Amino acid sequence: PPCGDVHGYPRHDEGVVASLFGFSQNYLSSLFTKYSGCSFVEYTTAAKINAAKEMMACGDMKVYEISEKLGFESSFYFSKVFKKVEGCSPREYLQRVFAITPDMNSSNP
Repeated sequence: PPCGDVHGYPRHDEGVVASLFGFSQNYLSSLFTKYSGCSFVEYTTAAKINAAKEMMACGDMKVYEISEKLGFESSFYFSKVFKKVEGCSPREYLQRVFAITPDMNSSNP
């Protein structure tokens, strides 16, 4: 989402999505894996972490606020999942993002 346009992230579990389509959870799971190459949980986790990275890049939200917006049960759990997916903590990721962001006030081209 663009900066400033962050709303609550939809919290769909596999059972809810399956019922929306009139499928059993097992059938949805097998279809999803067959056509996407990953499980429903892996896909939604990756989508949430990508959204988190976009929110972090905006620089106007704290990690706990991002974790709440994305529907994680706690900022601790969010950090654990983020580290598992990205290989670094949200704080380390932020340090990297802002370390490579060019200084917009610099007179160097």
